[in-house]
This record gives sequence, C-alpha cells and structure tokens, in this order.
Amino acid sequence: MLISNLITVLLTGYLLVPWLSRLYSKWLATTSRRWTLAGCSTIFVAQGLLLILFSIVPGIEG
Repeated sequence: MLISNLITVLLTGYLLVPWLSRLYSKWLATTSRRWTLAGCSTIFVAQGLLLILFSIVPGIEG
C-alpha cells in the first residue's frame, strides 16, 4: 500500500497537476465568462464520465 501510494502521489504531483495547470491556465487566470463556462463544463463532463466508469466496471468501487 505504501508503494502504490507513493506512485500515485508522484504521478499526480509531477505529471498530472502540471499538465492540467497548463491545460486550464487561461481559465485559471481570467474572469471571462466564456472560459469559466468552458472550464466548468469540462470538469462536469469528466466527473460524469468517471461516474459512468465506476458504475459499469466491476471491482473498481471501494
């Protein structure tokens, strides 16, 4: 469990978060309603896709 936790933290901290920060940089640095709507929409779509994934694939839920 310690090794999997270490791998997850390293992947998230050094790969995923910097990549998402660059991807969402315009949304994070502006007050534009268009970027706010686009950023929020992608977050909600991603959450919906993960919800579907976790409800379909057996054994993923805790």
